[in-house]
Amino acid sequence: MLAWIGLWALSYVLGYDRHASLWFPPSALDVALFLAFGWAAIPMVWIGAGAPAILSSLMLDNSIGWNPICLAVVYGAIHVVSYGGFAWVLNRSRLPRDKIDHVGVGFLWAPLFCGIAAIGGVLNLAAFTNVTLAQALELAPGWWIGDLIAVSTLTLPFLCIIHRGRFGTPFQAETLNWLVLTTVLFCTSSYLVYLSAGRIPVSLEAYLQLLPLLWATHRLSPISISILVSWSELLFVVRAMLFGVGEGAFEYQGAMLAIGAITYVGTAIPTLLAERSHFQRLASTDGLTGLMNRTSFCALAESELARTRRRGGILSVAMIDLDHFKRINDTMGHSIGDQALKKVSDCLSTVVRTGDLVARWGGEEFVVCFPDTALGSAMEISERLGGAITTLSVGNGTVRAMLSASIGVAEIGDGESLSDAINRADSALYMAKNAGRNRVLSADLPSLSTVVA
Repeated sequence: MLAWIGLWALSYVLGYDRHASLWFPPSALDVALFLAFGWAAIPMVWIGAGAPAILSSLMLDNSIGWNPICLAVVYGAIHVVSYGGFAWVLNRSRLPRDKIDHVGVGFLWAPLFCGIAAIGGVLNLAAFTNVTLAQALELAPGWWIGDLIAVSTLTLPFLCIIHRGRFGTPFQAETLNWLVLTTVLFCTSSYLVYLSAGRIPVSLEAYLQLLPLLWATHRLSPISISILVSWSELLFVVRAMLFGVGEGAFEYQGAMLAIGAITYVGTAIPTLLAERSHFQRLASTDGLTGLMNRTSFCALAESELARTRRRGGILSVAMIDLDHFKRINDTMGHSIGDQALKKVSDCLSTVVRTGDLVARWGGEEFVVCFPDTALGSAMEISERLGGAITTLSVGNGTVRAMLSASIGVAEIGDGESLSDAINRADSALYMAKNAGRNRVLSADLPSLSTVVA
C-alpha cells in the first residue's frame, strides 16, 4: 500500500495537469500484485488506490468529507475490478510451462481493461468532485493511454520485485550497458529536438529509442528488456516535466506507447526462441537418457561419414546391448530398468572420446560412431566401454544386479552405406550374445561384390 501511494506521488510530480500524467505506474503495480497474490491482493489494491483521494482532500482542504471518502471507495473498487480481472484473464491464458508467456498475451488484453479503468475513473471524478462530466470525458483518452503504457511496460519489473521466484534469470549485468546507451542516445536526440525549436518532432526521439531496444531483444532476457523499456519511458516522462508538455501530450504518449510495444516483442522473441530450442531438444534427444535419438544420430553420422570420406579417412560404428535387461525389468521393476539405462548412458558419455557420437538406438541398445577410427582402435575403445559398464550396478536396498553388455563393432567399407555397416555391427553383437555375452566382437569387412550389389 505504501508502494502504491509512493508511485501515485511519483506520477503526480511527473504529471502535466491536475488529473493527467503521461503514465500511471500504480496501475501496473495492481496487476503485479494480483498476479503474485491472487484475490488476496484485493485489500492492498483497494486501500492503496483509495488512499490518494483522501490524501488529496487533506492537502487541498485540510479536511475529509463524504465525497472524498466515496471517491476513494469507488476508485479502489474500479482498480480491483479492472486490474484484478485483467490478472485473472492473464493467469487463465498463461501456459503452465512458461512463466513469462502471460506478459506477451497481456499486451493484447491490456487496452480493454485499461479502458474500463479509465472510463470508471473519469465517471467517478464527475460524480464526487467539481469536475464536470464534459471535462471528465476529455480526460478519458489520456487516462486510458497513461494506464496502458504503465501496465504494458512496468508490470513485469514489479512482478519480478514482488515475486522473484517466478524468474530464472531476472536481470543480466549486460543490461547496465544498454541502459547507459539508451540514456546517451535519448539525451542527444532530446537536445537536437530542443535546438530545432519544434521542427524535429518528438516521434523522431521515439524512433531513435526503438533502434537499441530492437537490437537488445535478441541479446537480453525478457525481464531485462522490460526494465530497459521502462527506463526509456521514464526518460520521456522526465523530459516532458523539464521542458513542458503542453499540447504535445498525446505525441509524447504515442511515442511512449510505441516504445511500450517493444515489451511485447522483447518477451515474444526470447519466448519463441526458447520454445524452438525446447522442441528441437525434444526432437533430437532421448527423453530418458538425454542421449541423441536414432534420427538425430543417423543425420549426424551420415554427415560425419561424408566428411571422413572427403578426407580419405576411416569410420567405425559399435552396437551395444545390455545383457539380461529383460530379466532386470521383470524381477526388479521398470524403474530399476530405467535406472540401468541412465547409468549406462552416463557411462558411455564419459568414456567415449570428444567427437564420438553416442545415441540410444532403441530399447536397451546403444550405438556409437567413431570418426577417423579404424577397426582396431574402435575395438580397443569398445573394450573400455564394456569394462566400464561391468563396474555398474542397479537395485533397491540390498538387492543389486551387476550390469554388462555385448558389443559388436564394424568398420565402414569403401562405398558401404552407414545403415549396412550398422547392420553388420548388429550381427556381430548377436554373435557376442550367442558366444556367452559380456564381450566385444568385430564384423568382417564386406567383400567388394557385396558392396556393389
